[in-house]
Amino acid sequence: MKNQIIKIIDENLTKLNLSQFKDKYLVRFNLDNPKFGDYSLNLGLIIKDKQAVEKIVEVLIKLNFVKKVEVLSGYINIFLKEKVYLDTLNRYSEIKKLKADLKTIKVEKINCEFVSANPTGPLSIGNARGGYQGCAMANILKIVGHKVDREYYINDYGNQIKELKKSIIGESDQYQGEYLTEIKQDIKDKNISIIDLSDYIVKKYIRPSLEKNNLKFDIWFKESTLYPEKVEEAFKLLKTKGLVYTKNGALWMRTSELGDEKDRVIIKKNKVNTYFASDIAYLKDKIDRGYERIIFYWGADHHGYINRIKAVAKAFNYPEKNIVVNLFQLVKVVENNQPIKVSKRAGKIITLDQFSDLVSSDVAKYIILSYDPNKEIIFDIAKAREKSSKNPVYYAQYGLVRYKKIRKKIKLQKIIELKDLGENEKNLARVIIGFRETIANVSFTYRVTDLIKYLYYFTKEVHIYYEKEKIVGSENEQEKLALVNSIINIYETAFKLLGINNPEKM
Repeated sequence: MKNQIIKIIDENLTKLNLSQFKDKYLVRFNLDNPKFGDYSLNLGLIIKDKQAVEKIVEVLIKLNFVKKVEVLSGYINIFLKEKVYLDTLNRYSEIKKLKADLKTIKVEKINCEFVSANPTGPLSIGNARGGYQGCAMANILKIVGHKVDREYYINDYGNQIKELKKSIIGESDQYQGEYLTEIKQDIKDKNISIIDLSDYIVKKYIRPSLEKNNLKFDIWFKESTLYPEKVEEAFKLLKTKGLVYTKNGALWMRTSELGDEKDRVIIKKNKVNTYFASDIAYLKDKIDRGYERIIFYWGADHHGYINRIKAVAKAFNYPEKNIVVNLFQLVKVVENNQPIKVSKRAGKIITLDQFSDLVSSDVAKYIILSYDPNKEIIFDIAKAREKSSKNPVYYAQYGLVRYKKIRKKIKLQKIIELKDLGENEKNLARVIIGFRETIANVSFTYRVTDLIKYLYYFTKEVHIYYEKEKIVGSENEQEKLALVNSIINIYETAFKLLGINNPEKM
């Protein structure tokens, strides 16, 4: 429906010679304030032409799913017909139809890279934040119909893994901690290659932690596979474009001509490649694999790297807008009211495994994903363990369990469509409509936190309906099975996208 609203508005803006405003207005589904309609758009604030707004309202009211349209303080508020509520509620009682409605029109091949921590030891809770975001986003992009590859980049060719080896054989103390003792016990060969050492770290520490937290990858890409052919190929192409030059014995890339703050060294004067050299070849490899959108999840300390990587994309004639970088802040875990500083090198970290033992993976994911990635998280373990409505994941999962119990109590499991909606059914149905809109929005905005926000409003209505309406033993018990199934289908689909479990009991 949102797409139909946008289409009809854009067509009429063209007719009114106001095409310049097509990409300026916003249409949002009102989860939190239904008195302003089901959809609101700020068109009146953008074009400030009362007659044009009135003409667009006249067209919107003719849409077959629109009950009425109101203009208030520059906003156009659209109210849907009750039949839309009823049809959606009945339709979503079948999981196949729900998933069909989530599909997008244009399918893209997308690469989503996340975590990609250096193979130098156990993963930290900081690594997990990007992992939770990236995995959920990949799931959402996939359910709307895109072809998505989840990728982990293994830095098995850089200085960090070399320093780890030195720490193991006693030539450096850069890496410390109990895990280093474990590695020394397992690895007796002091001449082990850094690639083999990296493989060992990934197998012993990284993969098990990711699997334990239901963080899945389709591709494990090794930096070492870029050398020498793919790096040389990338450099050769840059040279033919006149984008590299020699200065003070080093090889530089003209990134400043492509939007970066300054030019960057790619080969030092000692003939050693920089990290950026690998990144250039790696991005080219992704482009060569045919990805139409390339997504990264990086820690906030990589902010200065965004223009650099986009400069490389421009150099290879790849659309800059199709490079999407999502940054995230740190996670601090509260212990005795004091945040613990995460430092992998010092060995004083809360590992992802330890964190998962303190609180369940479901709780950790749900709470962390509820925060804006740009904000630092102070994770309170005591609150996360609380089993009450104050704990958002418990509150949501309890809603699912409640309705699963109801479904088991309904004797005849044949769905009969609801024919009428009371006020409580209407409130629930309009929030159910919002699920599709939320998923569609997140697939473009990358704000996974909006799905958590949706579940808050959905769960609130689900519990209100449970308290106010009798289902089992009611006169229309069989019809209400459609409503029960819709609720369960929304919950199970949302939880699967977030990578958390669908419990049968609590």
